[in-house]
Amino acid sequence: MAEHIHIVVFILLIDFVHIGKTYSALKVFQMSTSGVYCGPLKLLASEVFNKTNQLNTRCDLITGEERKFANEDQSPSQHAACTVEMVNLDKEYEVAVIDEIQLISDLQRGWAWTRAFLGLAAKEIHVCGDMTAVDIISDLAFLCGDTLEIKNYKRLTQLIIMEKYICLFSVLLTRFEIFNIK
Repeated sequence: MAEHIHIVVFILLIDFVHIGKTYSALKVFQMSTSGVYCGPLKLLASEVFNKTNQLNTRCDLITGEERKFANEDQSPSQHAACTVEMVNLDKEYEVAVIDEIQLISDLQRGWAWTRAFLGLAAKEIHVCGDMTAVDIISDLAFLCGDTLEIKNYKRLTQLIIMEKYICLFSVLLTRFEIFNIK
């Protein structure tokens, strides 16, 4: 594990889904000299990999299933998009992005977000998630002696629910509730 850098500034980006938290963090990531994106899904890591390379910032893809190098000689680039379980804690980064930080509370995969949050060596770590993560992230940053800056994002456009999707949502909600019955 990399030695803990005590000048870390955690920037917690919180609020509702689909309002630009991760987008804002990725802009900083893509402009940095080195960075890592840690996401919950291979699909999200692949999207970051593709978009970052399209913007002419070389970025590798690292998941449990595959590794793609942006450099033709197959050497590691200064940026990586990975699933959170695959993040390299031995490398120092200028910027790190930990997406869906509320999953730190997940009983099965929360260890990976905890490991990334506590183990990443970066000058600036953007932690994206919803309001449920604020207390635990604040406590962890305080215990580590790190600075935490919380940015609340506001929805800039009205959320419109289309009537044809209300039934589908009801079915999904009911299906979700069934799985939670013990």
